[in-house]
Amino acid sequence: MKSWTAIALAPPLLVSLLLLGCAEPPPAPTPTPEETAAPAAAGWRAKVAIEAGYRIHGLASGDLPAHAGRELVAVGAGGVVVAWRQGETWRTETIDAGRGPLHGVLIADVDPSLEGVEVVVVGETEDGRGRAELLSWSPGGGWRVTRLAAPPEPLLAVGLFGEVPCVVGKRLSVLRRSERVWRAIEIAQLSSPGLSLSASAKRVLVGCADGGLLEFRSGVDGHRPREVDRRVAARSALATSGRHVLAADGDGTLALLPAANEKGLPARYSQQDRIEIFRSARPLTGCVLADLDPKSEGLELMTCGEAGELVLLSADGDGRYQPATLLRELSPLRCLIALDARSVATGSEGGTVTVLTRFD
Repeated sequence: MKSWTAIALAPPLLVSLLLLGCAEPPPAPTPTPEETAAPAAAGWRAKVAIEAGYRIHGLASGDLPAHAGRELVAVGAGGVVVAWRQGETWRTETIDAGRGPLHGVLIADVDPSLEGVEVVVVGETEDGRGRAELLSWSPGGGWRVTRLAAPPEPLLAVGLFGEVPCVVGKRLSVLRRSERVWRAIEIAQLSSPGLSLSASAKRVLVGCADGGLLEFRSGVDGHRPREVDRRVAARSALATSGRHVLAADGDGTLALLPAANEKGLPARYSQQDRIEIFRSARPLTGCVLADLDPKSEGLELMTCGEAGELVLLSADGDGRYQPATLLRELSPLRCLIALDARSVATGSEGGTVTVLTRFD
């Protein structure tokens, strides 16, 4: 576990541990109809995994102990929905994680005392305070909800910094468990709320509402954020591959920040500081930076937004990124994740989670 000098900025916030044990087993899973949400582009197949009935704010995928196979977890204005495949059918269940909208979700092994991985969700209470909850599965006992943190302001995103979860709202904090009590340790207060977060073993990137893109690192200078980029638009979503960064902004701009001397991008982009790759007429809300097309050189870019379009950008023979619309929804798209090298999932304003799979 890494040591933090950043906690000197503010005293640790002690958060009491609240266990909301589920007295009843989870609701019986119900199948979701196998229908395409909209015609997908050639070479891609679109399937509805979840119809939540409320706005989806965040998605995560992982192998939870509750079901066989890999699960897809969606959070939003109405709670938490878990979906998993049985053959060609998607099945779903709803987890009662308390009242108030949820904005972000993480699947990771954050509590070594529990078997398997857990789900961490962040959002706010009905009266506007922040909350972070740990959802853990107990065989025979169903889902259990544990309060991790309750800051004064809403929490908007969550990630995994090394081995510990980190959360962001008006401040960036890490969550640690000590002597059966979870504590939120403040790393820094922000000049404006952090809307998006991308965390890895060595750094955390935070995209802020005022247009700042901040980098935090562990170690001696971990408490001193470095401003990686600044725009006038809110930084709605972030994606990384190695040290390369992709940012989707509230003015519809998709920008790539390449890392020097790192592979994965066409040569024409490798020595540039920042490149605007794509522009939408409506705000962008999600992005992915991954190898999604073996026929194209290097990494692909994918983005979605309020225009209701899911767009893939692949490098052509000259190494220039060219956009192709994979999906058009009537409802604005709110979030996007890569499930593996062949599939992605996106969540909409109307509550639909659609999985797109490349089959060529």
